Formats: sequence, structure tokens, C-alpha cells
Amino acid sequence: LCVCGVALFIPLVWQLYKLQITEHDYYQNLAVEYQTSDTTVTANRGTIYDANGETLAISATVYNLILSPRDALEKQESVDEQAAKDPDSYWNVNETIVDYLTSEFGISEERVRSQLEKTTYQYIVMVTDIEDDQAKEIRSFISENKLTYALYLSPTTKRYYPYSATAAHVIGFLGYTEDSGDQKVGAYGVEANYEETLAGKAGRVVTAKNASGTEMLSSYQAYMDAEDGSDITLTIDAQIQSMAEQALEAGIEKYYIQKGGFVIVMEPNTGAILAMASSPDYDPNQYSQVIDSRSTAELESLAAQYGEDSEEYQSALSLAQQNQWRNKALSDGYEPGSTFKALVVAAALEEGVVSLTDTFYCPGHASYGGWTIKCHKAAGHGSQTLTQVLENSCNVGLMEIAQRMGAETFWQYLEDYGLFDQTGIDLSGEGKSVFWAGGKEYFTSANGLSSLAVASFGQTFKITPIRMIASFASVINGGHLLEPYVVEKISDSDGNTVSYHETTEVRQVISEETSSKIREMLESVVANGTGKNAYMAGYRIGGKT
Repeated sequence: LCVCGVALFIPLVWQLYKLQITEHDYYQNLAVEYQTSDTTVTANRGTIYDANGETLAISATVYNLILSPRDALEKQESVDEQAAKDPDSYWNVNETIVDYLTSEFGISEERVRSQLEKTTYQYIVMVTDIEDDQAKEIRSFISENKLTYALYLSPTTKRYYPYSATAAHVIGFLGYTEDSGDQKVGAYGVEANYEETLAGKAGRVVTAKNASGTEMLSSYQAYMDAEDGSDITLTIDAQIQSMAEQALEAGIEKYYIQKGGFVIVMEPNTGAILAMASSPDYDPNQYSQVIDSRSTAELESLAAQYGEDSEEYQSALSLAQQNQWRNKALSDGYEPGSTFKALVVAAALEEGVVSLTDTFYCPGHASYGGWTIKCHKAAGHGSQTLTQVLENSCNVGLMEIAQRMGAETFWQYLEDYGLFDQTGIDLSGEGKSVFWAGGKEYFTSANGLSSLAVASFGQTFKITPIRMIASFASVINGGHLLEPYVVEKISDSDGNTVSYHETTEVRQVISEETSSKIREMLESVVANGTGKNAYMAGYRIGGKT
């Protein structure tokens, strides 16, 4: 009897060894998974302000309605056990959920049933961005129908942009990415570039639950605080931004521009961007909605011809959305044209190959590298001083100045002005410059004579608008090439400044003396030359058309 008793205990000891030693971790994790509920506590996203403290982006708490098929199955098993004792207590958990989601939210019955079949899942988002009033009704339904954990609300945030489309290309918006799951993250602009700063860190609440899915708060609870995101103050001034957007819209309408445009306003002594407008624009509150009239007309035509589900329509819609989200001032290359002439004259003055007393003769054209290149004034400007070359925006005068500098020196100043590099602005998506095939070797060879001539008045190459304004600022601010920026400071949730942007100098391009001369020459362009439309009595205004 003793031997038989010991023999009977051997399998039991072996099973205990497996449970406690070899498979301990597996069953411990399984127990934790079934006996605890882990809920994410969303951190409050930081607010974005303009330079004057106006709110440009703010978050409010909303909720996602989550379905847990696994908990729904466990609930049904619990109901079945109770019904075995009391048949009148039976009810169908899945049917209750299906009826509710289809009737209240218009979700297809097929979709709800297919999701309920995923019984290993605990977290399937069924409805997003639920406001407080509706959330209260949902909680009442869950409580009355004893569907705790099978259905539940997960707090999240919804981003609001009080100024709608104002500075949309700088601010950006929140959207879904491949790695974000059901949580929206910064998709463009400051929202994307400062995602970690604005988002903060989510917290967690872990509680024990019994077999029926009811929380046992007295048994176990662990709470890890969420860390709210920091607030950001931009250099953007909402009033200046609004004026820039109005000017852009008026210019596009007046000249019937087909592909949009851009405006940048920058403080040249710091690099702070006061306004950055791009067209077409969009409303980040409804970022997927196309608002450009030409694009909407095209989409309506395609919808009528092929239907909104067609490949033709969807492809055009995606292209229109990408186009309106694109910040042309940051990413698109363009030929700077005559505005580039100020940079060439500044470099020539710095090198000493020209002086304010020099004269230049323009017959209306000049020949370089076997090409005859015309001035915009076919009859020519005749004899001019250096200042008058800028006033008249004379191409022939600029070509002669470039030849005096030489291709090697000209190329060096392209590098010094930062035209081959990223500006360092704290926004993503900065485009690249496009210069001549063959690069420096071609440009400085005999074959590059005509390219040197035409480059002197800003043609045959492309740079981004942000590069152009940064390099232009360097010729009027004392010669300092600065990094442009849009974020002035970062503050924590208590209002304490944790980071403040300091002016960052890349290099000194020209001297203060040369810069002073250029400022006077550009003022003369507005007072006496092609920039007369910008003249205003009582103000010293410089510019280059």
C-alpha cells in the first residue's frame, strides 16, 4: 500500500515541478493577463501659442470606444454558468453589442461580428473622438447591460485649431501613421517635429478583476502618473501671418497663378520666422478636406465621371491632399530671379572687384560662352552706376559683375550663403537645391561661362524660399548667415520655461561695412528704381524686385 501510494504521488510531483519550475513564467504571465486590467492614461498634449500668446493649437479630452472580444467571450461564459442555475438569467452578450454598435453608430453588422470573432484581442477601436455628452450615455449603457471590459471608453485627446487655416503649414496637424496604432501623432509641421515634446508620456492604471470581469479595487491597484506634454511658443505672429496669407491670396487671384505660391516674413537679425504662408492651404481641423477651388472642381468632375470609389478619383484626391499639406516655402525649389542680384553685388563689393563709383554700360544684351543673353529692357539701360544697376535690375550689369568675380569666387559665395546646405530650420521637409549638372567642375570651366552669366541674375538653378530669405537676410543684417527658426520657447505644464531659442550664427559671409552699403543701395531701389510700389513716406524701406 505504501509503494502504491508513493507511485501515485510521482505524477503529481512531476506536474507540480512543471507548473512551479519549468512552466512557471508562462502561467504567471497568463494569470496576470486574465486577472488584471491594464488601462492607459493619456497625457495631455501641450498647447501651441503664437508669439503674442494667442492659442494656435489646443487639446481637449475625447474618448475612443473600445471592443474587447476576449472579455466579451469571458462574459458570455459567465452568463452561461449562471443560466445553468437560473435559465431566466440568460442573455446573449454578442447580440447586445452588435445591436448597440449598429443602431447607435451606424457600424455595419458584418464588421462588428467579424471583430467579435477575434477572441484573443482585448483592444479594437470601434468609434473615435467621442465627446463628453455622448460618453456619459455610453457609460450608462455599459453599466446597465453589465458589459464592463467587453466595451469600454479609452480617454484620448482631440486637437483643435482655433485660427483654422492660419499658419497651417507651420503648425501641421495630428494624424495616424504606420507606427502610431490607434493614437494620432504629429503628421506635419511643428506637431510632427516636436512630437515628443508636445505629447508627453502616457500613464497606466493596473487593477485586478474577478472571473465576471468586475474590478477588485481593494485587492490590487497600481497607478503610474501620466506626464503632460510641454507647451510651445512660436515666433509666428498671428496678425502678421494673417496679412501674409491675405497678400498671397490677392497676388494669386490678380495674376491667376496656377500652382500656388508662398510668403515668408523673417526677422533678419535673429532668424525668427514671423510668418510663413503657402498656397493652396488647408484647415488642420479637417485636414483631409480639400478646400482649394481648382482642386475641388477637378475632383467633382472626376466623381461625376467615374464615381468617388474609382481609382481615378482616389488618386486625384490623394494628390490634392498632399499638395495642400506641402509647405512650398520650405520644400519647393524655384529660380530666385532678380532678388538674387543683391547677393551677387554684395559678394562683389566684399571681394573688391566693384565699387560704388564704378559705371556699367548696358546696350540691351551681352554675349558669353557663345550665347547672346538679353537684358529685360531690350533698348538697354545705357551708362549706370553700381547702385543704378540694382535700381534698374539690369541683367547686363550683373553679368559683367559676375565675370569680374570669376566662377571660382562666385561658386565659393554660393557655398558661403548656404545654398548647398540645409538651413537648420526646426521644421521637417526642407527641400534640396538644384544646380548645374557637372557641379563646380563644369561651372568653373570654359563651358560654364554662359551659366555663370545667367546665374548672376538668379536663373538656371533652383533653391528653396527659406534658403533665399536666410541668405538675403545675411547681406542686410551685418553679414551674418543665421539659422531660421519657428519655435521661440518651450514651457512645462506649470508654465516654467525649459528651453529658449538663442540666435544661431552659421558663419559671417560679408563684412558689416559691405552690408551697410547694400542696405543703402536696396533703399535706393525702392525710392528710385523698380521697387517704387513699396515706397512709403516716413519709412526707410529697402527691397529688390
